[in-house]
Amino acid sequence: MIIKKSDKGITSLCFGGQISKGSLRMDAVGDLDELMGALGVARALIKEKFLKDELLEIQKMLIVVSAELATLKKNLSQIKGRISEKDLELLDKKISFLNKKVSLPKCFIIPGESLASAQLNLARAIARRSERKIVRLFEEKQLLNRCLLAWMNRLSQYLFLLSQCNQH
Repeated sequence: MIIKKSDKGITSLCFGGQISKGSLRMDAVGDLDELMGALGVARALIKEKFLKDELLEIQKMLIVVSAELATLKKNLSQIKGRISEKDLELLDKKISFLNKKVSLPKCFIIPGESLASAQLNLARAIARRSERKIVRLFEEKQLLNRCLLAWMNRLSQYLFLLSQCNQH
């Protein structure tokens, strides 16, 4: 049997470096991967073009987030794109738009009014889990991009609002 490096629990990072697959950084990347899959299921369930397009844009942004998480600080200048203030402002505008469009319940909601809505709520929960790990990376100074941290915080709010657009 041939044993590869990855068989020993080590993975390569973007632009160089290696890290344990069990590290907090790779755990956060794994959550983002799971979130991408959950959003893919939601996108397949949704019929409205606007919402399908929004979810595809989020998935593309999550690739940007994943790339940053999978890159050491010393190699960040080699990344093609990173979450910026502009991305954060755009997400804020989308949240503001949906806040005006959606009437929110006055209490906690129980997901399941529609399959698409339930899937978006699942994606929101995965986004929150990923955000908690990203916060820890930020606290440990392994991640420095405050815009990425804020964008992940707002993403779960946006996914919640999108789920409320898909109640039926």
